[in-house]
Amino acid sequence: MTVSYSLDMSSVSACSFLRLLFRWRGSIWKSITTELIVWLCGYYTVMFIYRHLLTGDSRRNFERFAMYSESKLAYIPLTFMLGFFVTIVVDRWRSIFQNMGWIEKLVVLIAFIRKSRKSEQLSSGH
Repeated sequence: MTVSYSLDMSSVSACSFLRLLFRWRGSIWKSITTELIVWLCGYYTVMFIYRHLLTGDSRRNFERFAMYSESKLAYIPLTFMLGFFVTIVVDRWRSIFQNMGWIEKLVVLIAFIRKSRKSEQLSSGH
């Protein structure tokens, strides 16, 4: 679904980015809400089980499994992939907002020129 933000960005202010970020319709939060809720439920379930239900030997086995999983994670350069992804997203957002400011200045200039030409035409009688 395409959501137009032109009207919201027509007046650039310090809070416009935050207003757009937390706007629900078509926002980033709407697209990740389900994944975020599932991840948080899983995290808190594992945390609750580890802290309240596991005892001595069970905790040690869980810790060994966690260490084993962490050692296997070293084969995947996760920080590199995440950094690359974040760089792409930030560059895309930066270019969008830089172009919006440029477009606003251009539109104001065109409107001013057009208005001045109309007033010249009216004063000349054509």
